[in-house]
Amino acid sequence: MRDFRSAPTQAADLPYATRLASTNFPVKLYTWPDCGGPCDKARALMVRRAVPFREVSVVTQKEADELQALSGKNEVPTLAVGTQVHVGFQESAYNGMLDAAGYPSSAPPLPIEALRRVGSADKAQQRRGEGAGGTPDSEAAGR
Repeated sequence: MRDFRSAPTQAADLPYATRLASTNFPVKLYTWPDCGGPCDKARALMVRRAVPFREVSVVTQKEADELQALSGKNEVPTLAVGTQVHVGFQESAYNGMLDAAGYPSSAPPLPIEALRRVGSADKAQQRRGEGAGGTPDSEAAGR
């Protein structure tokens, strides 16, 4: 079982709407190790939307029983968002469930802290005259 809540992004780094949604409507994605395309697409959608989720790889009888109790079926991928469950991968259904739970529809491009670090490093390099040719003009000419 992989828990994507703790890595690589810490909960405090997530946007407020995402933290609120993940508290009220936690997301679990049930997969098999050899599920292939449908599970890969489901996983990619969660990552693209920056949804913190817990992936349960159904390999033991306990996990199979949990999936059966949750969905009434033994099929993957199965997505659970709070108490809502969808069996099989259907992007529009997954997006609808995530939207209804309040998850943002897209991931932020970069956290503000990363933008601040990039800006500070660029200014420091410019003050020191660092870069490919020592100046921004010579750097641009080299392209």
